[in-house]
Amino acid sequence: MKKKFLCSWFIVFLLWGIVLCGAEPKYVFLFIGDGMGKPHVDLARQLFGKLNMDQLPVRGSVSTVNAKKTTTDSAASGTAYACGVKTLNGRLGLDAEGKSVDSCAVLAKRQGRRAAILTTVGANNATPAAFYAHVMHRSESRKIMEQFPASGIDILCGSGIDGMKKGIKQEDFLSGKAYQTAGTQGNAAALDGKGILVIAQKDQSFFAMKQLNGPVFVYSKGTDNLAAYVKKSIELMQDCPKGFFMMAEGGHIDHGGHGNNGQYMLEELKKFDLAVGEAMKFLAQHPEETLIVVSADHHTGGLVLSGKPSPDYTKQKIKVDKKDSVKTLEEKLSAIGITCTAQEKADLAKASASGKNQKGNMEQAVRRVVDTHSGIAWKTKGHTSDEVYLFAAGCGADRFAGKQENSDVGAKMKAIFAK
Repeated sequence: MKKKFLCSWFIVFLLWGIVLCGAEPKYVFLFIGDGMGKPHVDLARQLFGKLNMDQLPVRGSVSTVNAKKTTTDSAASGTAYACGVKTLNGRLGLDAEGKSVDSCAVLAKRQGRRAAILTTVGANNATPAAFYAHVMHRSESRKIMEQFPASGIDILCGSGIDGMKKGIKQEDFLSGKAYQTAGTQGNAAALDGKGILVIAQKDQSFFAMKQLNGPVFVYSKGTDNLAAYVKKSIELMQDCPKGFFMMAEGGHIDHGGHGNNGQYMLEELKKFDLAVGEAMKFLAQHPEETLIVVSADHHTGGLVLSGKPSPDYTKQKIKVDKKDSVKTLEEKLSAIGITCTAQEKADLAKASASGKNQKGNMEQAVRRVVDTHSGIAWKTKGHTSDEVYLFAAGCGADRFAGKQENSDVGAKMKAIFAK
């Protein structure tokens, strides 16, 4: 009852902020759940209850198709959100004709604001790169990183760098004098605005920073605590007199969809929602000056819900060993209350007999059994053209209500920084 009461007053408080806001927001948050389709969010609600994003009062529905009106990839949709234009799959920061288009993050910097691009995947992956790079294809990982310094963006945080294969030195990949690779221990004061501070592998020095003396690039491999990065970035940017723009992406939600791994997808969606919660805390302190928009670049996996899973669904993980047989897998499933059908036994037998990637095939077969008995099905391992949710709150949030294209969302974002 107490939680419900507080949530109700929080929504009233936000609506009050929307009514009072006459100018453009000073602080702008854009959250993108990569691959986070409507059923992904619906499933999370069933298992976790009301999400942080559910507390944002303005609702919309977004069409994610690309310039050809076909199923998008993250590059084309990321460009739509960042630059306000539809483009072809694979392209970043370019329109359908190949012309460079400025992103809302770059416009925010020109307006004198701070800007941060945060992600749980590679810092030069498609979605984050759409906000600072202009390339014909997302696979141009080195070229993408070479373009980051010119963007002027203050903070870039990711989990590793795409294309940084074994044997490639950091200073070779992050070429040019703009990257101060010697500052990997976080000696920001020594840079004094002379270049981009690079914090590699271990990100403790980023969280120890007291102020921004220049741009900072953090690529702590394997770290995906998006909420912590959002919180720290707010701390470092909030003293800017003109405000800031922040894009934060939950990139591993997409990986869960591609792998038809509902348990992993939900764990990542929950982490993403916790990051939204950090922005909501800031909104509560600055209701007349802050805007939060939460959406997704596309739906991944063709997730379909036909029942209500067990509350223990995310915990129903079965450890699969190469030595497992159909019998031992059946026993493991029985231990969590699942009795296999004849068809499921046949599927398990086929997976256990497969040569290449046998263990992976067995793990997927077991997950499929668990999902089927939980009312969860996957139509594809790729993307779909299904619409995605949009949630918004704060100053100017009402403009994001209703059905719209992903490029409409991007154009509205850019309009905030156009003056």
